[in-house]
Amino acid sequence: DQALRRELEEQLGIPGFDSLHQLLGHVAVEAVALAPVNSEKAQLAVECMEAGLHVIVDKPLAVSWEQLESLHSAYERTERILSLMLPLRFTPCYATARRLVHEGAIGRLVHAWLTRPHKLLRPTRPDWMFRRATYGGLIPDLTIHDIDYFRWVVGATLEDVEQLFALHGNYGASGESDFEDAAHVLLRLKDGTVGSFEANWYTPSAAPYHGDCRAIFTGERGTIEVDTVRDRVILTTDEAPPTEVPLDETPSVEDDFVTGIRSGVDHMVLPPEDALESVAWTLRARDVADGCGVARR
Repeated sequence: DQALRRELEEQLGIPGFDSLHQLLGHVAVEAVALAPVNSEKAQLAVECMEAGLHVIVDKPLAVSWEQLESLHSAYERTERILSLMLPLRFTPCYATARRLVHEGAIGRLVHAWLTRPHKLLRPTRPDWMFRRATYGGLIPDLTIHDIDYFRWVVGATLEDVEQLFALHGNYGASGESDFEDAAHVLLRLKDGTVGSFEANWYTPSAAPYHGDCRAIFTGERGTIEVDTVRDRVILTTDEAPPTEVPLDETPSVEDDFVTGIRSGVDHMVLPPEDALESVAWTLRARDVADGCGVARR
């Protein structure tokens, strides 16, 4: 979009380029942020890492297992920092809830429920978003936020998943035939902990928020509720009634990316291997949902 590029050049006072390759040929670059068409992200990220650049990418990072494998290979080969725009680990209310779980505030975790409704705002969305081949699907795009956060809370990998069930459907939010607008994922870890995830494009247009995203952790001795609209965490236990908990301070995902570049992956909240693992969870869940068929209305 040349018009948009010229507008941003004037607004930001920086040069624009027709392509990534043109930019790399004219400017000394150490790190890049990528937000192209979803199906193009993996290849561009690989090219950047092979050119010696650190990379941060908007999700979804990969829309196929082949793309994920190419990213794994490039990361291991180049040892560049690869980060993913997954902000929940860096959001005070979510980080506070994780700390409470780890401190044993509700006892052993039994069940985690996480929901992520969003506004579709169809006229503002590009056409490629409504084709599975270029978009990748609802689970890799939205559910990855909550799956990555759940993994961060419980410290699980795919090998720890004992059972996984998933569904997705096209209920007509977009008017397009190749677009899932609602999805559910239910899983149980080998230690018995259950995770339940919902995502959809059905936040009402008149709602004063983009999405009423929430999380509820149920433990043997209490519950923790994350309310993002009101930016609060409520702790309820056998000993104490519902209490609003002061929120922790957190770095941003961009801060974490820079920390990785300067100090190494061991100092990151979201290290590259964790980002790639979360992508794998969403691809597995999407495969399961595909196996059940896409519900249509």
